Amino acid sequence: MHLKFRAIALILITVSAGLSLTACTPSSQQEHRIIELQAQAWHDVNNDEAVAILYTQQQAANPQQLNQQIQQKLNSAFDIAKKYPSVKVSSGQQNTSPTYNQRQRITGWTTHAEIILKSTDLKAVSELLGILQDQLMLQSLQFQVSTQQRERVENQLISEVSKTFQQRAAIAQQAWQSSHYELVRFKILSNTQSTQPVIYQTAMADAAAPASAPVPIQAGQSQIIVEAIGSVQLK
Repeated sequence: MHLKFRAIALILITVSAGLSLTACTPSSQQEHRIIELQAQAWHDVNNDEAVAILYTQQQAANPQQLNQQIQQKLNSAFDIAKKYPSVKVSSGQQNTSPTYNQRQRITGWTTHAEIILKSTDLKAVSELLGILQDQLMLQSLQFQVSTQQRERVENQLISEVSKTFQQRAAIAQQAWQSSHYELVRFKILSNTQSTQPVIYQTAMADAAAPASAPVPIQAGQSQIIVEAIGSVQLK
């Protein structure tokens, strides 16, 4: 009995807290000697992509006239953005709602329309935001890891976490004095945690800066995490 407790303590200490041994009986020992393992690898990477949402909001008594005014502003913004081919520009949300007086009668209309800028060319985004803020308001500015960089880093982490998983399986095999082990189940999960908060228009305002000055950018970092979860059977 004491030897059994010592063996269990050894496997828990050597492998990690993410390891557990399923209960087994002597008659089914070979069938149920399955150990579950967990491994993790991560890299800190610089955010290399910016996503900015700008908007215009106007009121008018005539909804058709209001729509024309909104479209003129948006078209003007799209024309300016064409000078920055490295920046992808797309339409965002657009909604129109009525305004009421005290008698709950419609007195006019309000339209909120957005455009979205997305690019890994952070300098171009900064310059374009500085120009567009003359006619549009900055709703939010967020930095993230681009798809290309995320895939490249994840591929590296998959290799790292797989090696770590195999090392832990080998430690468990030695601790239980098994001749070898076989992989039963293996699953890889990935996650990205950003350390850069979303910047909103109120935080970007600077009365001392010229209206068309480039918007200062601090992209920050994100942590890309890859986790391996699986089980091996000791032989």
